[in-house]
Amino acid sequence: MLRISPSGSSGYPTLKLKSLAADPVVASTIKSSANSPPIKEEFLSGEHFKKYQPSVSGGTYSMANNGKGIRVPVADHDETPVPYIGTDAMDVRIPLAIWDTFVLRLIAEAKRPPEKAVEISKATVRVGNALVKYRQGQQVYSRSFRIDASVQLVDDDAAIGGGGSVFIPREARSPDNLRAIIDFSTASIDKP
Repeated sequence: MLRISPSGSSGYPTLKLKSLAADPVVASTIKSSANSPPIKEEFLSGEHFKKYQPSVSGGTYSMANNGKGIRVPVADHDETPVPYIGTDAMDVRIPLAIWDTFVLRLIAEAKRPPEKAVEISKATVRVGNALVKYRQGQQVYSRSFRIDASVQLVDDDAAIGGGGSVFIPREARSPDNLRAIIDFSTASIDKP
């Protein structure tokens, strides 16, 4: 049996894997998929992106923005090999292209909170799915997991954090900005 749960540091989620049986898990593969329509359709038509001249080519999303843009890997599907999983928990990062796809999709779709909003906008959204195939003893297994994110959207005027509150400088504020606090969770889609 295999357990998967959210883990990780601020800014980049990981999954925690561990074998729940005495036999180690070997030759496993995690197939990740983004939960959404194909990225090219959504990113090129997103209202918050149009003015930045977006493009998707060869697994890379780009915003030209007069040569000052960004380039990040994106994918609807990705695969991570994990050769060995023992009884001690280990962290496996969600593939960067899947994470970037989720972040860009959140930026494209999320309704911004009103300026100087007192309340924080909250929603639970699907990041994607993880299909884990593995061998334990002489058996081959397959488990599916759903990865969700609890998202709290915050206005540019709001402070985030404790004593070291983070503010957005007035010159960097924009209706295209998206500030969010994100917590991840996983749930088994099927039974072992």
